[in-house]
Amino acid sequence: MVKGVDHIPSSIRRHFESLCILRKVKKGKVLRDILKSEKKSLRVTLIKIAKNLLIGNIPITRYQKDKLKKFSKTLRTIYKATDFNKQSLLLLSNDCGLVFLIIKIIVPVLLKILPKPVINTRKTFEVDTTQEDI
Repeated sequence: MVKGVDHIPSSIRRHFESLCILRKVKKGKVLRDILKSEKKSLRVTLIKIAKNLLIGNIPITRYQKDKLKKFSKTLRTIYKATDFNKQSLLLLSNDCGLVFLIIKIIVPVLLKILPKPVINTRKTFEVDTTQEDI
């Protein structure tokens, strides 16, 4: 099992908040539209996670392995493909079923390791550094 924040790639840490939000999406078409509109780096991160699931770098239970067997052919094709566009199309195929599984597997693992994110819908943070005495 991964033992600390230092072992988690920066791309996953960067997109942790987005992964937590995507975990709540219920429909494949909505998820596909969100992923297409988001930055390319989020899809690259999901492809890296898929490759690491196939290799076995991410510890998963037997139940999760059984769920992933349905997508084993797609995972192998993503692993062998070198073109990002082909990998991205494979990832988003089948109503994003593979993406749903990846998010369901990786987010609970990350929630145990990383602190919960502060979800901000405006994507900007304003910090008040002045303190007033009461």
